[in-house]
Amino acid sequence: MEMKAKDTYRCECRHGVSEEALSTLMTMYQPLVGPDSILIYLTLAAEAQSPHGQDSLQRLFALTGNSCRYFRKGLRKTGRIHADAHVYERNGY
Repeated sequence: MEMKAKDTYRCECRHGVSEEALSTLMTMYQPLVGPDSILIYLTLAAEAQSPHGQDSLQRLFALTGNSCRYFRKGLRKTGRIHADAHVYERNGY
């Protein structure tokens, strides 16, 4: 299923990103998944803490400076990060 800018998303995070988790992300995971994936991960964690609720994916594309194609690629790489943040999208991506 194709991801489109008009699709909506909702983020949930069981725990915030602690200082220790941030250090681990930057030192251990960033070399594995790349800086774009870390940016996406941290943006999703921040979105989970915001009162936005559901919003369009265009918002995430703008926040991260990624096109749909590169956002999707980076999002797949964040699956390597074993953490409690998950993205739930209306279309089941």
